[in-house]
Amino acid sequence: MEPRRGNAAAADDKTPAGAAHERIAAWSRAAAREIRFRPDRKAVEAELSAHLEDRAQALLASGMGEDEAAEVSVAAMGDAREIGRALSRIHSPLLGWLWVASKWLVVSALCFLLLAARADWLASGFLEGSTSLEWSGAQLLKLPAAEPVRAGDYRISVRRAAFRNGVLWVTVRAAGAPWLGAPKALASYLGAADSLGGVYGENTDENGAAVRYAGERRALFWYEYDVTVSPCPADAAWVELRYDRMGVRFALCVPLSEGGEP
Repeated sequence: MEPRRGNAAAADDKTPAGAAHERIAAWSRAAAREIRFRPDRKAVEAELSAHLEDRAQALLASGMGEDEAAEVSVAAMGDAREIGRALSRIHSPLLGWLWVASKWLVVSALCFLLLAARADWLASGFLEGSTSLEWSGAQLLKLPAAEPVRAGDYRISVRRAAFRNGVLWVTVRAAGAPWLGAPKALASYLGAADSLGGVYGENTDENGAAVRYAGERRALFWYEYDVTVSPCPADAAWVELRYDRMGVRFALCVPLSEGGEP
């Protein structure tokens, strides 16, 4: 009959490996407690423990006992509090919280840019500007789906158009990064041509055929310019806005009738 093992015997059943591991863990905790930036403590404690465990394993491989290997490894590291204070200078609260704040700022900025780039309603919160055209009462022309044209660092597109009493109204949008600034030459140097051979100058002729500036708006990621093209014949099938200045060239077609494209 085997002897019964009581609670006292169970309490003494602590393997040397467990005792050695606890010695290393206690030293690592004591060192980590000296670090003032609390969010770094667990990571530092884990790193110190892993280093000491590796060192103890190497000593075990050379034939040293487990308890002795743990003690030698810990002794080689020195005083836990002194090591912790040295590590605290590296993991300072100021630098730590600045790093945390910078990560949140970067994530927030990226989320904001992604949302703003995909949603006009977000950009419209920054809308500024005015126009002399009464768009609210205008019957808008049906514009074909078209990709914006590239003009330097901007993407240019026609956002809306209306034809009224021989005058074509057009809103041209220049989309780009916020730091690019306004493409001021866009509205000033737009010309046009129509399907009947008519040519419209660049905002210069007060009485003749011309493309004239009528107003503008701006948001975070785009600038919009309202222009008029007049006098525009009612039987023209289309009008093409044209820009050609300082090596930048593009054309935007505005159909005046169904299927009216060049």
